[in-house]
Amino acid sequence: MMVFRRSIVLLFVLVGFLGAYPAPASFTLPPSGICDLFGYIYLEEGNRPVDYTFYVEESEFSADLVVFWEENRLYADASGHWHETQDSFEAHHILKQVSSPNKADFIVYFTEYEHRAGCP
Repeated sequence: MMVFRRSIVLLFVLVGFLGAYPAPASFTLPPSGICDLFGYIYLEEGNRPVDYTFYVEESEFSADLVVFWEENRLYADASGHWHETQDSFEAHHILKQVSSPNKADFIVYFTEYEHRAGCP
């Protein structure tokens, strides 16, 4: 009976100790297949959770992904081809543009030429 009480007390002490230190903020790494990021994209402007954050670069050569905005949703089926949707439930990915590359999961460059979309 005494061993059982010690176990219970130890359990409460450990739970109290672990609860005193909050978990570190979550950090998401860039998707391992960044080149596979395509499809219907919802751009979040508020503070709701997103899948990834991105920074828009001025140069194609320093970007992780070159993106072409598809007007027709059916053509957003290859690497770097995005179609913006207004419905977050319809989106394949929910993304948010950030103002600093240090805050971004990956860096994109928007191109006007469909054949340049994808990984540089």
